[in-house]
Amino acid sequence: MLMAKRKNLFWTPCSAHCLDLMLEDIGKIEKVKKTIEKGIFLVGYIYNHSMVLNMMREHTKNAELARCGVTRFATTFLTLQSMQKQKPALRNMFASEQWTSGKWATERKGQRANDIVFTPTFWNNVLLTLKIMGPLVKVLRLVDNEKKPAMGYVYEAMERAKLAIAAALGKDSNEYILVSEIIDKRLVPEKAKQDLIMAELIQWINQEGFFGLESAKRQHGKIARAEWWKKCSL
Repeated sequence: MLMAKRKNLFWTPCSAHCLDLMLEDIGKIEKVKKTIEKGIFLVGYIYNHSMVLNMMREHTKNAELARCGVTRFATTFLTLQSMQKQKPALRNMFASEQWTSGKWATERKGQRANDIVFTPTFWNNVLLTLKIMGPLVKVLRLVDNEKKPAMGYVYEAMERAKLAIAAALGKDSNEYILVSEIIDKRLVPEKAKQDLIMAELIQWINQEGFFGLESAKRQHGKIARAEWWKKCSL
């Protein structure tokens, strides 16, 4: 009823939940999906076999691999990040005589785990996934640390995340175009509003238009774009 009477009143979704949905959608991209599945399998295999787990800990000097949670999709990022960090140790473990001479190396699941660790394409896709998810997880941590962050901060942080992803993947790459569409869809469904928001954000970042005024330049980086605009509109 309220929304029907006041058509210019906009609602904003829970930022953390919105980011989770973005990460979940990104996790459905075929290349990312297969990488996550292989990562989850590898970590699960290691932690489900005590002897293999002890072997891993010897090679990682007791450093652990992050295990995926069921409530937040962002934990898959932590899993892949920890695997990437321990890549040399994992490869050394599966190349060791202790592994190759053991019974695990001849079992089907053990062979699959071994193949994953020594497949260059898998590690290339791990890096790709981290480049995509990393900037978004950074924004998620930002909103998680704030009780109710202003939407101006969130939109500005998301635009900077998109710029970081574009720099990592190439702004004309198919991967970036797909990720950009996922992000825009979750922020604002209507494409016309997406374009207006992005245009204004670019003006704010580049200090153009009204944002190029001396008073705006002094506040750039000190106050959220939305807060500055609100004050100037009073």
